[in-house]
Amino acid sequence: MSSAVGVSIIIPTYNRADLLPEALESALQQNWPSLEVVVVDDGSTDDTPVLLAGYASRYPDVLRIIRQPNGGESRARSEGIRQARYDFIALLDSDNNLLPGKIERQMQLFHDDPKLDFTFTGYYNFGDVPREAVVLDRWEPTQEYALEELLVGCCINTSTVLARKSVLVDSGLFDTSLRCCQDHDLWLRIAAAGYRIGYLPEPLTDYRVHLGGVSSNLLLVSESAERVYHKLFGSGSLPPVFQARESLYMARCYLNSACRNIQAGEGAAARAALGQALRRHPTLLRPGWALMYLRSLAMKSRTGSGGHV
Repeated sequence: MSSAVGVSIIIPTYNRADLLPEALESALQQNWPSLEVVVVDDGSTDDTPVLLAGYASRYPDVLRIIRQPNGGESRARSEGIRQARYDFIALLDSDNNLLPGKIERQMQLFHDDPKLDFTFTGYYNFGDVPREAVVLDRWEPTQEYALEELLVGCCINTSTVLARKSVLVDSGLFDTSLRCCQDHDLWLRIAAAGYRIGYLPEPLTDYRVHLGGVSSNLLLVSESAERVYHKLFGSGSLPPVFQARESLYMARCYLNSACRNIQAGEGAAARAALGQALRRHPTLLRPGWALMYLRSLAMKSRTGSGGHV
């Protein structure tokens, strides 16, 4: 694809003056001539505004800064997408980094398959965990394959995404009512709409793992994932073959919640999720469920009493 095709890299940030320079440098150094970096400062109260002013003076033709009252990462990211000048959007969290050549390598996917609407790549975990590459074994750019994979779990890391702006906007952008799993929610809507999703099996982003971050709040992740699945199946937007298997996918969702809640030590919540899974698809019942139930009984739940299987 010609380098005359523009790419906007969207970076939402809030009080990350310590980590933002790494993310900014990784974006500004991408070797794609038609490039803009859009930083949405979501009401930062630390040194972020001063830091961004310094970068803006050094990169006046590339860096754009949008400031808004604090409204959350999803609202900031969506606003950056709406205001982007170019037709292709790359997403980057302000604590993550793009590796050299990422934009160029990913735009090559669109050149090789002009029918692609959305792409993502592998990545490296780092930070509070040992550095490790995360790469999918396989991927097929079909609606059926994408939905099957995404209904198992969120296999698309937000900071690896590069997509057509029209796809993100027409799909409704990020749901600001969700406290977690906003990315999974949007990817599912995009797949359900039939957009063609491509994958590059190379780790081209550094993803910083914070053990105390939102994604480590397993109870919140479970509650949010359940809401995402309910919303998806309630929308009627899925192809009929997937809609007909709603009870199976919902049961799997609740079983995943039970596993997370066991890991979090939330016994009552784990039993409630197991009960929901059993009611939706009893034929999924396995001996391991009984073991999970027994483990949950040994836990002193922090969330009060819950339903039993």
